[in-house]
Order: sequence, then C-alpha cells, then structure tokens
Amino acid sequence: MDQVLPGAHAGRGVQGGGQHAPLGKSILVFAGGTSSTFQEFESQDPEILREAKVRDFISRLRGYVNIIGPDPQHRRDKFFMLRRAILLRSMFERKTPHLFDGDGRLRIDDGVLNAFLRIPEYRHGVRSMEAILEMSMLQDVKKFEKASLPSAGQLDLHVDGELFQRMVMKN
Repeated sequence: MDQVLPGAHAGRGVQGGGQHAPLGKSILVFAGGTSSTFQEFESQDPEILREAKVRDFISRLRGYVNIIGPDPQHRRDKFFMLRRAILLRSMFERKTPHLFDGDGRLRIDDGVLNAFLRIPEYRHGVRSMEAILEMSMLQDVKKFEKASLPSAGQLDLHVDGELFQRMVMKN
C-alpha cells in the first residue's frame, strides 16, 4: 500500500516506500472510475471527498475534459453513431484485421453493423462494444455474419440481447 513518507515533497510520487521524481506539467487520464464526468466526481458525498482529499486534488487542477462515451447523451445527440463507428473501426483493426479487404473495407453484414451502431445503450460503454466483438466467433471467417454473434442471453450482459438480434435481422 502506498504511504506518505516523512519528508515527501508536493509533486513527487510515492510508491512502495520510494519517491519518484516530480511529474511536472501532466495530463492525467482517469478511466473506469466511479464517475463519468468531472461534475459527478466533484459532487460526491462531502465526507468521502474530505477523507480522500479530493478538494485538495481539484484545487491543483488547471482544466479537465469529459470524454463522451458511445451512448447518446440526450435525445438530439446526432453524433453518437459517428463516435461508435470510429470506436468500432479501431476495435476491428486491432482485434480482427483479417476482416478487412485489400481496400481497407470491413467485411461485415449490414444488419450486424446496424445493430452495433443503433442499439440504444451499451450497458458498460466501450467495454460492452469490445466484449461483443470478442464474444463473436470471428477466428476463421472472412466476413462478420449474423451467425458469428453470441446468443441473445450472452448479449444481455452488454446490451438488450433480444433487441440487438431484432436489429440484426432488419437488414
């Protein structure tokens, strides 16, 4: 467990009994935490904030950026499908490069793509998108077909499985 050492200076990291050099100006990324926005983070229970020295931490910040996830932020969010498309392209490039043709086009069934892009909600954000891709049977195929998807019950871990499958069948 990390501890504050006697004589530790502000800006120096402490881990495993030793000090690290000062960080200097930095961009810190907090992913997978307890809050999805800075506003949620700073509006937690005041007692928790006090015990964790959150106010002290916040007073040292000079800015923040809330990263928007793959789900619509409001009814008129016109860009959620674009965010999803960019994320999906990146995931497919990393995890299943064999599904791209020589021109860089992804070989995927229109219904499968439609469901990935249009499902109303991913239960765990980007992690759910990635999980569905990883749960699909894509090792020895040349195209992501409907038959490659996991069952509705398995999809339920990350989306409304029945709705996802209905959306796949629309095309």
